[in-house]
Amino acid sequence: MLIYGFVLWGLALLGIGLPIDLPRWLFLVLEMIVVWFAWKGIKAARRAPSNHLRLFNAQENWVNAFTLQALILFLW
Repeated sequence: MLIYGFVLWGLALLGIGLPIDLPRWLFLVLEMIVVWFAWKGIKAARRAPSNHLRLFNAQENWVNAFTLQALILFLW
């Protein structure tokens, strides 16, 4: 997922995008999902010292948030 995020982020920085326009409310919903993934990552990271599996869950949520944000930038 992280590699997909970096690829999408790089394509967005180069100005490459899809030739279709998506409705703005869809971007708002996707941004709310990014915030939700980031919040889940923060909650898991705060509990990570007592449980190492939570650290993996935190990293996974942060990667999902990053990849989704890169997708939003690519689609914008």
